[in-house]
Amino acid sequence: MLFVCGLVALTCYCDTASSVRAIIAVSIVWTLARLAFWVGYHIAPDQRVAGLVGNAQTMLVLLYVAARFANDLRGPAGVVGVLAAFVAMEAAITILVRRH
Repeated sequence: MLFVCGLVALTCYCDTASSVRAIIAVSIVWTLARLAFWVGYHIAPDQRVAGLVGNAQTMLVLLYVAARFANDLRGPAGVVGVLAAFVAMEAAITILVRRH
């Protein structure tokens, strides 16, 4: 669901043929990564690492779109704010997960 949201938002910023081809490439890579994740998970749960590229790609697409949107609204300060919020949330999640 997150990837679809990021992909749809990414299409709003695509205005050239090469950027549309990039969306197709991102979709193909993500689909193959999710397939690798699924296959790896069915072999053994610790083998799903091969598919984590899809998760990383989803985060990168979402970060890019959020940064572009923040730049349109507030300029470079908005981009810094979005990236700082992302880093803070990831740090909080990491700390909470390590406690359990």
